[in-house]
Amino acid sequence: MFCFVLSSIALLTFVNNARAVWEDLISDSLTDYKTFETYWEYLYPWGQDHNGSARMYGASDDHNHVYLEDNTIVLKASRINWDEGKSTADPYPVIHYHSGAIHSKQTFTINDQFPDYEFKGEFIAPTKGGTWPAFWLNGAWSWPPEIDILEFKGNNVNWFNTFRTSSDVSTRKDTVSNPNTWHEYRVWITKVSNTDMDIHFYIDGEWKAKHTANHVGKPFHLIMNLQMEGSSGGNGPSGDTYYKGRNIYVGRSNNNCTGDCAKKAAATTTVAPAKTETKAPVQTQPQNSNNNNSSNDDQWEVLIDDSLKDYKTFESYWNYLYPWGQDHNGSARMYGASDDHNHIYLEDNTIVLKASRINWDEGKSTSDPYPVIHYHSGAIHAKQTFTINDQYPDYEFKGEFIAPTKGGTWPAFWLTGVKSWPPEVDILEFKGNNVNWFNTFRTSSDVSTRKDTISNPNTWHEYRVWITKVSNTNVDIHFYIDGVWKAKHTANHVGKAFYLIMNLQMEGSSGGNGPSGDTYYKGRKIFVGRTNTKCTTCGKKATTTTAAPAKTETKAPAQTQDSKNDCFSYPTYPCCVGNTVYYVDEEGSWGVENGNWCGIKSNASNAANPSTSCWSKELGYNCCTHCSVVYTDESGKWGVENNNWCGITC
Repeated sequence: MFCFVLSSIALLTFVNNARAVWEDLISDSLTDYKTFETYWEYLYPWGQDHNGSARMYGASDDHNHVYLEDNTIVLKASRINWDEGKSTADPYPVIHYHSGAIHSKQTFTINDQFPDYEFKGEFIAPTKGGTWPAFWLNGAWSWPPEIDILEFKGNNVNWFNTFRTSSDVSTRKDTVSNPNTWHEYRVWITKVSNTDMDIHFYIDGEWKAKHTANHVGKPFHLIMNLQMEGSSGGNGPSGDTYYKGRNIYVGRSNNNCTGDCAKKAAATTTVAPAKTETKAPVQTQPQNSNNNNSSNDDQWEVLIDDSLKDYKTFESYWNYLYPWGQDHNGSARMYGASDDHNHIYLEDNTIVLKASRINWDEGKSTSDPYPVIHYHSGAIHAKQTFTINDQYPDYEFKGEFIAPTKGGTWPAFWLTGVKSWPPEVDILEFKGNNVNWFNTFRTSSDVSTRKDTISNPNTWHEYRVWITKVSNTNVDIHFYIDGVWKAKHTANHVGKAFYLIMNLQMEGSSGGNGPSGDTYYKGRKIFVGRTNTKCTTCGKKATTTTAAPAKTETKAPAQTQDSKNDCFSYPTYPCCVGNTVYYVDEEGSWGVENGNWCGIKSNASNAANPSTSCWSKELGYNCCTHCSVVYTDESGKWGVENNNWCGITC
C-alpha cells in the first residue's frame, strides 16, 4: 500500500481535509496467483450462491472458472447437464451453470478518515441473453447498501445503480457501443455530509451521472462476478461464457496517513471527479437547499386550489385529455370534454376518472410503444404550466387520491416536460399493485426512484412534492405521503416548463391484462402553489398554505390577536399575542395566529436565544435565529427560516 500527496489541483477537493494523502489499496493485483490471492478471495463474501442460476466455483487449486491470463482475470460460466438443485439464496432459482466470482479481502468505508474513494477497472463484458456480469460494491454488514459500477442484463446496456433501501434506488442506464471490447467503468465517491456521499459514475473517462446516498460509515465488499439468467431476462447460452477484467484499481484519501505512509507520498495523483475526462480540475457542487436564490421577501401565491367544486370552476383551471391528445403509452384512449363526462366527472368536490373496457377493435395507440387500445378512460392536465427559475424558486404540488391497484391498472399524478420528454417527476404512480413509485427522470436512462408500499391505497392518501431551486441548474425534489417525508431527488430541471397531469392509463407498465369491469381513480384537494419573488399583488405573505419544505405537516395554532401596535409589522399585520416563531426575514420574526401572519414583539419574554455553536453547519444548513422546532430527527431539532431548513440551537 502506497500513499501519494495530492497535487495542488486535487487539494482543492479537500478544503476540509488539508492533510489528506492518497493511498493505493488495490493496483497491479493480477500479475500472478500469489499476488492475486494477496488482494482477492474466491467466491462471494457469503459463499457460492446468489440470485441467479450460476453457482460459483474457484479456489487456489481450482482455476476452471476463475483464472489469470496476461494480467487479466477471467471468469467462465459453463452450463451443466445434471441436477444440482436450487440456489440457497433468494429467489432460489434452479442451478444451470457453474461460474466464477471474486471479492476483495479488504472492505471499504467512507468516513472522516477516508472521505474519498475511487474504484475502476477495464472489462470485456458478455451481453448475450441470459448473461449477467457485474462489478459492484455491496454492504459488508447488510443489504442494502449497494453500488453497481458495471452491470449488464443480457444486452448492451450498462446499469449504474445505487440502492439506499430495497425500494429507494437511483439508476442510470447507458448503451455501450461494442461492450465485447475493453471499456473502463469507474466510480468516484466523496463524503459530503455526516450521513451522505456523492457517487460519480464514468465510462471510458466520460462522466455519466451522480447519485447521492446515506452510505457514510457503512463498509462495502467489492465484487466481480459472472451470474447467469435471473434479472438478465431469459435463458442463458448453451456454450461457455467469458467475462474479463484488467487494470482493476482501488484508491482513497487518508486524513491520518502519517509517518512512513506520508514519507512515501509523491505528487502523482489527481483525484477530483471529472465530467469530461478521468482526472480533471475540481467541479463546483450544487448548493444545499438553504442556499437557494430566493430572496428574503419571497411571496407565496396559490395557483390551483378548490378547483373541483363545479364544472365552470374546473374548466377554468384544467383541460381535458393529455396536453398532446388522447393516446399515450398504455392501452387506454382518453375521452372527455365539456359535453362528455362519461370518463371524467365531478362528484362532491372530487374528480373521478373512469376506465371502461371496450369490446370492439379501435386499433393501436398513436404513441410509442403503440399498444392495442383496450379501454376508454380519462385524463386531465392543468391549463397553466410551471417553471422553476429565479422568479419562481419553490413549488408545491399535492392532492389526496384513491388509486386503483388491481393488475393492469396504471393511475398517475405527474409532471412532464412541455418542450420535450424528459424531464418528468412522478408524484403518484401505481403499476398494478399497492406500491407507489416516486420517479425523477433527468434523461430516459438517468432515473431516481423511490418505491413505497401503501397500506390500503383504496382509501384517501395525500401525495405531495416540494420542489426548490438549489443552483442555477438543479432543483431538490422532496416527496411525501400523508405528510411523511420519503425521499429527496436532485435534477437539472431549472428553467424547464412542466405540465401537471392526472390520468388513468391501463396495462402497459402495470405488468398484465387489465380488469373486465370499470375502474375508478379519484382525486380531491388538488393544490399548486409557488414562491413568486416579483409578486406585488398577492400580498406580503399568503396564509393559505405552509410554504416551507416540511418533513411533517404542521398547522399554526389558533390564538387571539393583540391590537397593541408595539411591533414592527403593525399596521400592515397585527402583533402576535404569543412568541412562537414560524418565519424570519429582514423585518423581523413572524408568527401565525388565527390563520394570519403577525409580527412578534422584539421584547417577547421567550424570544429566541440560540447558542453560538451551530451543529447543523456540518450538514450544510445554517442555524436558526429563532427557537421554533418543526421537526426532530437523529441529527437534532430543526426549524424553518426564509423557506429553508435550519438547526435549532436553543
